[in-house]
Amino acid sequence: MANNMIEFAGLGENKVAFFNKMKRSPNNMPKFVNQYSINPSVKVPKRKIDDKKKIVYEPRTEALIFKAGIHLIFYGEQILLYSDGWYQAFNERFFIKLIGVQIHKPLRGRRSQSKEIFEVLKDILHDEEIEANTEPNLINVKNGLFNINTFKLEPHTPNKLFTYQINAMYDQNAKCERFEKFLEEVLVTEDKKRPDYDLIRLVQQFVGYCLYIEIPFHQCLML
Repeated sequence: MANNMIEFAGLGENKVAFFNKMKRSPNNMPKFVNQYSINPSVKVPKRKIDDKKKIVYEPRTEALIFKAGIHLIFYGEQILLYSDGWYQAFNERFFIKLIGVQIHKPLRGRRSQSKEIFEVLKDILHDEEIEANTEPNLINVKNGLFNINTFKLEPHTPNKLFTYQINAMYDQNAKCERFEKFLEEVLVTEDKKRPDYDLIRLVQQFVGYCLYIEIPFHQCLML
């Protein structure tokens, strides 16, 4: 049983048993399973055994074993790992360390082999046509994907490639009393006797536009 990503990587071929347990008890799994959206439905490659009953070192096989169950993309000349609702960039040392854990016992793996497997993994993941952040109607927040067309919060999924996430939770009942008060104090009519609600609405719209990942309107705001 693995309780974190390091232990999960160390399972190697034994990920199969872990995946079977996930299928039997999906609600009784460690926190990292949800964090990384571990997929138990993938096939785990088997290592080859030579005539002397020893495991054959094959970088591609090890790369595929490492990839099994987690969500990786090669984007912007780096490997991104899906975690907490978006594809994040981790230091290469992080991946090389995990690969090292995977090959340590079965192959007595060396760091040079971990690096080699990591480079092979890049080649496997490389895809010239991959695109991310392609759904401007969705805003990725910490507790889901906010759909600006339906005003509903959709669940995170690794099938939607986001390489960013706004560090905030969406709460449909939340109020911005301090922000609204600030706008009323700062954006006032020329005689400064009352808030300029037309200007306030314009600023609110522009703030919302800043959350939109496309740029259909080529305009700037000067106050």
